[in-house]
Amino acid sequence: MIYRTLAPSFDEFTRDSLVLLCPRCNSNNLHQCNVEVWFRREEHGDGIHTTVKGLTSTVEPSPAKDCPGNRECLRIGFWCEHCSHETGRGGDMLPIHTLEIMQHKGVTLIQWVV
Repeated sequence: MIYRTLAPSFDEFTRDSLVLLCPRCNSNNLHQCNVEVWFRREEHGDGIHTTVKGLTSTVEPSPAKDCPGNRECLRIGFWCEHCSHETGRGGDMLPIHTLEIMQHKGVTLIQWVV
């Protein structure tokens, strides 16, 4: 899969914490709506994929070709109060922004997947 990434932007909330800003409209009113995690025991190997959406979670095997990056990866889906207007079944807001935290060759990358 080929996708474009953007560096996340933050505002200061308190001296010790930051607020994540929407990559589309720069608002600070983001809501988490789903989480995906890929875990592998070895670089480029098969792993497991865990998904949490609302009150439902799944854990399933994930072949190496379906795992992003070289090792572990965490993706958090967000919707924004100002620029997200799509709802899914049950009226839940659909994620339109995905924040990715991924290990790559000894460093941790944090980026928006767009």
